[in-house]
Amino acid sequence: MYCDYHGMVETIYSRAARRIGHGKQIGIAAALTIVAVLVAGMFSAIGMQITGRSDPSPYTSFLATGFGFAAVALAYLTYTNRGLGYIDGAVPTARSISLGVGLGVGIFTAQTAIDLTARIAGVSMGVDQAASQLTGSVPLLVAAIAINLALIGPAEELFFRNVLQKRLAESFRTGTAIGLTSLIFAPLHLGNFHGQSALAIGVSLSGVVIASVLLGIAFVRYNRLEVVGIAHGIQNSLVLVTVYLFL
Repeated sequence: MYCDYHGMVETIYSRAARRIGHGKQIGIAAALTIVAVLVAGMFSAIGMQITGRSDPSPYTSFLATGFGFAAVALAYLTYTNRGLGYIDGAVPTARSISLGVGLGVGIFTAQTAIDLTARIAGVSMGVDQAASQLTGSVPLLVAAIAINLALIGPAEELFFRNVLQKRLAESFRTGTAIGLTSLIFAPLHLGNFHGQSALAIGVSLSGVVIASVLLGIAFVRYNRLEVVGIAHGIQNSLVLVTVYLFL
């Protein structure tokens, strides 16, 4: 009986090489995220020095996060010679704005349904820690909403969808790239649920994962950064308003 040992060895090596390559891509995505978090932390520390605070205000955190993730995304595109042409964005049109608003409202609705279902089931859910610091002042709330719409939403979507997810999609199937990006994206929100039970944190993070998956699908569907950037900003803003009104 003939056995193609050469072919078998070649197949084994090719599979091993592919797995190593996949692991490398995931490692790069995770490393980029860690760098972005560190840069955001550096910007936050600078903001604290400027304001003379011992802890960052919500606005310092928002601005630091937005500038941190945007800076790392742009630095990565420059370093890898992908350039600004890699960014799938344009000036928002009436259609992209309507799509973004609709998606943002849809994501917020899905997350609210998860939260309410958990509360009805007896889970002691908390509130978003950053949003809870904005209660008591409409001008402060409006400023936070403006930062989320103009900076946080676009910056985080540039990093997670237009850089991480798009780069992972070069090595993985689209669904896998969306899933991996969502698993990297979700843990970054752990700080928002400080003080909650493990079950409550798990429920909250499931909502974050669902939001990330929906944003990832929308990015693939429309191939427009502005759509998901607007959606992200709208969803964040609705959370801020809800906490302000009902906390």
